[in-house]
Amino acid sequence: MILDAADLNAGAVVEADLCIVGAGAAGITMARTLRGSGLQVLLLEAGGLEPSSASQALYAGEMVRRYGEDSAYLQTSRLRYFGGTTGHWRGWCRPLDAVDLEARDWMPNSGWPISRAKLTPLYRQACEVVHIPPFDGGGAGSTSHGRPILEVPGGEVETRIFHFSKPVRFGKVYRADIVDAPDVRLLAAAVTHLHTTEARGAVTEADAVTPEGKCLRVRARGFVLAAGGIENPRLLLSSDGLGNDRDQVGRYFMDHPHAGRYGQVQFVDRASAKKFAALYFDRKEDPAVGVRTNGVFVLSDRVKAEQRLQGWSVGLRRQKASKELDELGVAVGQLAGAVDTLGQDVDADPRIQLARMSIRAEQRPNPDSRVTLGDEVDALGLRTVRLDWRFTDEDAASMRRSAERFVTAVSAASLGRARLLIGPDQPWDDVKGGDHHIGTTRMASDPSTGVVDGHGRVHGVANLWVAGSSVFPTCGVSNPTLTIVALALRLAAHLRAELSR
Repeated sequence: MILDAADLNAGAVVEADLCIVGAGAAGITMARTLRGSGLQVLLLEAGGLEPSSASQALYAGEMVRRYGEDSAYLQTSRLRYFGGTTGHWRGWCRPLDAVDLEARDWMPNSGWPISRAKLTPLYRQACEVVHIPPFDGGGAGSTSHGRPILEVPGGEVETRIFHFSKPVRFGKVYRADIVDAPDVRLLAAAVTHLHTTEARGAVTEADAVTPEGKCLRVRARGFVLAAGGIENPRLLLSSDGLGNDRDQVGRYFMDHPHAGRYGQVQFVDRASAKKFAALYFDRKEDPAVGVRTNGVFVLSDRVKAEQRLQGWSVGLRRQKASKELDELGVAVGQLAGAVDTLGQDVDADPRIQLARMSIRAEQRPNPDSRVTLGDEVDALGLRTVRLDWRFTDEDAASMRRSAERFVTAVSAASLGRARLLIGPDQPWDDVKGGDHHIGTTRMASDPSTGVVDGHGRVHGVANLWVAGSSVFPTCGVSNPTLTIVALALRLAAHLRAELSR
């Protein structure tokens, strides 16, 4: 049900068994899951039910350095209203691979305190939430049901499949589930401070303010921060550094570096082009699964381990031949006029086809890539965010070496000829983020290396948990939404047992 702040006096105390801060993919999933659990749930959404420019402006902050991003990244990469960033989500879904959760000796600070096997049944449930069919065996999406997968000889290059949600806008699709639930109350209010016991071992209450400026207090037996990879650490740091005894809050910020024009592939004949066009160029509705699917290429786990590489994937996108063809066209041969866009009726075009490589990569967890508090204060009295997102030489080198392996494999298999468009010493002007805010309150068994434990509980704080991609220790190359939902389902089950005792 909706709790109208107009019915509350200033300074009123709102009580619940569980208070969830943030109504995005994680918060809404948890609230829905806990309906009928016997727990009274209070779901707080800082931005209210509908978007507004005034609320969105509260996301303003400082970017220390940028890679293809403008200064509005902190505002444009997330949405502040009921449903959160699912309001502009494009629907990309794929589980993390098993290796993404493993400790890799060539990647410092890697490894999750939970196994991929723990997530497998949760991914099946998460697929239902976002309205896509499950991946085979709950796995990483390596099987296409309706279109053929291109096998690249040599075993170095593999295919991964993305399923596309319609996409599900959580704020619309699941609004009735929240509003009609008698044991879930939805309140438009932003939490500004968490108060604790004297020893800081438990949260006692939270200060909150409505969009109209009315100050309230919230008391609950348990609190969950589900406000995203930037706001979660901001709130902890604003609450006298709660959970930051080891200086871990806000560290290890990651996004997925994207390079949209990293290289080119030219196919030597129509047959080769058609093989790629069948699955890899169009996000087509697949009748066998009932949603759009799309294939990307990745390097095998064996190659990544042998070459000590981070996660990496390449999507091939249609490209019209123009100035960008230059030496590549010369190397392959003379073209009969301009090359048509790949994937559009390949059989009808007898000319050689061209595609560009669109790369997405995994970043190393870097403690110096971080969210801190700035010097400015927003309209709610909170210090603004200062984001120092680090794209390192190691990240760049891994992206390039991975691309080189892909280029070599494609050429060796006589599927086409490929080249990179960026030299080893060129600046990465085309690199930008995927608007995926990952890390900042990472999971770790040891409180000296992370903020929360394997269940998302803040180390040293008995009744405070964190949900969302801010708890990911590493990011892989999959979009985070499906994993956010899977972990939210896991945390909801844990809290149901924990708070029902």
